[in-house]
Amino acid sequence: MLPDDVLWRKKSPYPKTHNPSYLAAVSDRLREVMAEGTAPLLSIVRREALETLLQSDSAEPWYGQLMTAPQTIAYMLQLNYWLEKYRVELI
Repeated sequence: MLPDDVLWRKKSPYPKTHNPSYLAAVSDRLREVMAEGTAPLLSIVRREALETLLQSDSAEPWYGQLMTAPQTIAYMLQLNYWLEKYRVELI
């Protein structure tokens, strides 16, 4: 059902996040989110766990093959964004 140029295109894996500036950017943004104090993420993830994540420069996967510290921080930001955008209320 897909056009050949889509079906046979070269795969593009997850964005490359080996650049230290990516880690700095997502870390800074997560710190901003945490400082606001109203982030819905803080209702489901302990602040201490996020601080530990931010202090980690580990290239060891947190889970899966590709979820090292930068990707996990970005995931937390995406989760927070989703919670805010859709006004998810956890009970």
